[in-house]
Amino acid sequence: MRSARKLSRFLTAFAAAVFHVAVLGGVGTSAAEAGVLRRSRD
Repeated sequence: MRSARKLSRFLTAFAAAVFHVAVLGGVGTSAAEAGVLRRSRD
């Protein structure tokens, strides 16, 4: 169970990183960036 939990956590972080890059490369609104940064801090 631990490895599965670690994997899901990695996938979540990876998805967040991809989304962040997409936002920065696309619209790049400060509101979206702040939301992503807030989530990564959790």
